[in-house]
Formats: sequence, structure tokens, C-alpha cells
Amino acid sequence: MQPKTEGLEEHGPSGVPYINDPEKPTSPPLNDADATDEEEAEEDIQDEAESI
Repeated sequence: MQPKTEGLEEHGPSGVPYINDPEKPTSPPLNDADATDEEEAEEDIQDEAESI
């Protein structure tokens, strides 16, 4: 016995199931470790370029 669920998914702004919707608002990252690491990596690259 299979319940009929097709078409009952929550839809986002693009009319596709919400979890796959490219236009859905993104949630903030759970932590900013990735952003900090990227900023630090860019600073390191700049520091290395200046020291040459």
C-alpha cells in the first residue's frame, strides 16, 4: 500500500520542490569558519606576494 504523495511536496518560488529550488533563500552558514578561512588564505597570499 503506497500513499499518493506526488504533487503534495512543498514548492518554492520556481514551482519545483522546495529543497531543489534554486531561487529559495539560502540559510546562513551554521558557523563562519569557511568564510574566515577564505579571508585568511587571501591575506596569506597577499603577504607572500609582498615579501617577494
